[in-house]
Amino acid sequence: MFSTRSPPMMEMPHENRLETIAQLQRQIGACERGAWSRAEVVSTGCAAVDQLLPDGGVRRGGLIEWIGQAHGGGAGALSLIAARQVCPAEKTVVAIDAQRRLAPATLANLGFDLSKVWIVRPQTKQEAWWTGEEALRCAAVGLVWADIEHLPTTQFRRWQLAVEASQGVGFLVRPESALRHPSWADARLLVHSRVSRDASPTYQVESVYSQGRTSRSKAGVQIDRFTGMTHEYASLLPTSASPPSPLSLVS
Repeated sequence: MFSTRSPPMMEMPHENRLETIAQLQRQIGACERGAWSRAEVVSTGCAAVDQLLPDGGVRRGGLIEWIGQAHGGGAGALSLIAARQVCPAEKTVVAIDAQRRLAPATLANLGFDLSKVWIVRPQTKQEAWWTGEEALRCAAVGLVWADIEHLPTTQFRRWQLAVEASQGVGFLVRPESALRHPSWADARLLVHSRVSRDASPTYQVESVYSQGRTSRSKAGVQIDRFTGMTHEYASLLPTSASPPSPLSLVS
């Protein structure tokens, strides 16, 4: 008599395991979304970006992935500007900067109170994972910004549970290779540099994954080079081989 049980996950082909994990994530996400209606949703400071997110903004207790073409590009700059808006003034921002790309002067120029910013530079991937989980779990931390390339699915889930418990927010800046792996974030925003008619850094931001419904799928966003604020930019030109230099995140 043959067994009708499904094979253990470790015996499945790699592609089937990934699909099973993704399906489980969708099922768990559907259960958890019942609590979203009670969660506070805050603006990124840019209506166009808010419209790319479920419920029209950043949910406290959730994670957002900002996917970029390269470190120090639009994903980092846009996520930092949004972080300044999202983190409550009385709480701390923890920046996990394993690649040592983040300059305190840049944060000050963006309007951060440096007395409320902790920059952590872990030596190993494991140290970065542990630091992120502990910071996300801390109620005194309003937002964790992490420039992180590799995040195993199990560790990703631990981060998601940690931020849900504290009702903080996590912004994860990641390379495009992360799109090949499952996500526990509320949304994934893919950022590409675009050419504008002036010198201000301009990007196309696309919602490539969302746990809930969004009011649009992509938007043009520009960083005002004088104020550091973001706003919608409708007149996007085709991608250039040499786009304008993005807002620098390094000293």
